[in-house]
Amino acid sequence: SSPNMALHSEDKSFAQRVQDSVPVPGLRLLMLKTNAKDIVTITGSFLGGDMFSPSREPMLAEMTVRMLDEGTLRHSKEQISEALESVGASLSFGCGKGRVSLSAACLKKDVPLVLDLLAEQLREPAFPEANLETDRKRLLTSLEQKKEEAGTLAFRRLMEILYPEGHPNYIPDLQKDIASAGRIAVQDIRSFFGDTFGLGSFILSVAGDSEPDRVRALVEKSFSGFKKSPLVLPKVEPAGKPERSMTEYITIPEKTSTSVRISSLLGITQEHPDYFPLAVAIHVLGGGFSSRLIQTVREERGLTYGIYAGIGGDDSKTDAYWMVSGTFAPALLAQGMEATMAEIDRWAVKGISAKEVEDAKTAITGGYVVGLATTAGLSGAMLGSVQDWETIEFMDSFPGIINAITPDQVNEVIKKYIDPQRIVTVIAGSVDKEGKPL
Repeated sequence: SSPNMALHSEDKSFAQRVQDSVPVPGLRLLMLKTNAKDIVTITGSFLGGDMFSPSREPMLAEMTVRMLDEGTLRHSKEQISEALESVGASLSFGCGKGRVSLSAACLKKDVPLVLDLLAEQLREPAFPEANLETDRKRLLTSLEQKKEEAGTLAFRRLMEILYPEGHPNYIPDLQKDIASAGRIAVQDIRSFFGDTFGLGSFILSVAGDSEPDRVRALVEKSFSGFKKSPLVLPKVEPAGKPERSMTEYITIPEKTSTSVRISSLLGITQEHPDYFPLAVAIHVLGGGFSSRLIQTVREERGLTYGIYAGIGGDDSKTDAYWMVSGTFAPALLAQGMEATMAEIDRWAVKGISAKEVEDAKTAITGGYVVGLATTAGLSGAMLGSVQDWETIEFMDSFPGIINAITPDQVNEVIKKYIDPQRIVTVIAGSVDKEGKPL
C-alpha cells in the first residue's frame, strides 16, 4: 500500500477516532492521527467569504484574503515564504462564498512552525500598501480574462438570471467586480478584516502523523486572544423558480467552441431530505462516464467535447440549483442542444431505472471512500462534516444515507423538482444573438 494511505485497519468509526475539542472559545479543533508517516495536512475555515462583502464592494472579501499572505506586523512576505519553503511546507488561503478557507501541508516536525505562521497571518496581517497594487493588478488581470471565458460568462449570467440581487448565489455583472477591484483601498481592507475575521465559526482540521495533545496545546498557544467575529450565516429565503424556459446567447467572437449552461432552481438546501435522492438522480443524468448525457450526446452521436450535470449553490446553507454544462463546436450547437434537451426531457418525464440508481449509488459512495485514503482527503472530509452538518458523525453516515435511497424515492424527487418547462439556458461563444454560428 502507498505510504500516504491514511486508513487504519481498526473497525472504529471516524467519529470515534477523531479527537474533537475546543482549545480556544470559538475554535473547534478536529484531529485524526493516522499512520501516514511524517505527513500532516491541516485544513480549516471560518465565516468571512464573498457573501459578507458589502454590496457596493463585491470584491472586498476576495482582496482581503489575497492580502493575508502579503506579510504580517512581524515578518515580511519574503520571510514567511522562505520559512515555509526551507522545510518544504505549504500554506494558503482561499475566499469562498460564505467561508474563508485555509490549507497547509508539512512534515510532523514542522507543525509548530506552520501553526505559528498560520495564526500570525490571520491575527496580524500588515496589509502593506505597496503589495496591494500587485494584488490588484493580478485580480484585475484575472477578471479581464473572464471576459473571454465562454463558460465563466455563461455561468455568471445564469446566476444573475436565476437568483435575485442580494442572494448569496447571485453574481453581479463582471464590470461591477472590475470596478470594485479597481478602487478598493488598504483602509477598506483593514476595516473589513477588523469587522469580520476572527473566532466564533472557526474550524481547524488536522490529519496525519501528529500527537493530538501536542497539536491542541500549540493551537491554544497560537490562537488564544484572537479577536471574536460577529458573523453568522444569514437565513436565506429560497429564490423562486423561473416562470418559463428561456435561452440567451452571449457573443464572443473568434472562439472555436461554444459553452452551454442549462439550469433551474431546486429551491432546497442540502439539509432537505430530498437533497440526496436528487443528487443520485442528477448523477444518472450527467455525473459520470456512464451517465446518460455522456452516453447519448457524446459517445453515440459525437456532438460534444464534454458534457456533465451536477448540483451547485448548496454551500453556506443556501438553496441549490441543478445544472448541465456542455461544450459544442458552433456548427454542431443546434444538434447538440436538441440531443441534450431530448435527454433531459426523457430523464425528467420517464424517470430512471433501478439499475441506474444502484450504479449511481455505487459511484458516489465509492468516490467518497477513495477520497478518504489520504491525509488531505481525511482532513477535508472532517472539516466538511462539521462545517456543513455541524457534526463529525456525518463522515461515517454519508455512505449509508446514499445506500438507503430507493429507485422510487429518486423518481419521486425528479417529478417533484424538475420541470422541463422552466429551464434557463445561457450559451456563450462564436454565435450571434439567435444562436447561429458567426
